[in-house]
Amino acid sequence: MAPSTPPLLAPKTIEQAVSIIIQYLALDDRRTLGRTPRDQLFQYHHGLGTWIRNTFLAGNQPLTDECVAILDAARRERARYRTIISRCDPRFEELRTSIGRDECSMLLIERLWEALQVRQLE
Repeated sequence: MAPSTPPLLAPKTIEQAVSIIIQYLALDDRRTLGRTPRDQLFQYHHGLGTWIRNTFLAGNQPLTDECVAILDAARRERARYRTIISRCDPRFEELRTSIGRDECSMLLIERLWEALQVRQLE
């Protein structure tokens, strides 16, 4: 489910990226993705996710930075509510793996899915 034509634009925000992806996805692919349960979105990691990583995230620091900021904030929020993690020495935070393009592409897939949910309601 990866579009064949890469966009000519380099989106700077998640919202811009999602708008462009929607334009490039075929109608059947948009329908299929929109009907996929949220907890099954991982199945798009390789096809659509790879296209997103290569087309939008490679060399696009502003978009990557926005994704990383959102993912990092979510990670920190989860850590606050998990008692074992919240009691750990803060120095262990440095040992966590950094957020990369794989995680960023899944965030974009989730935001794309959310946008398609809104469109189905309209």
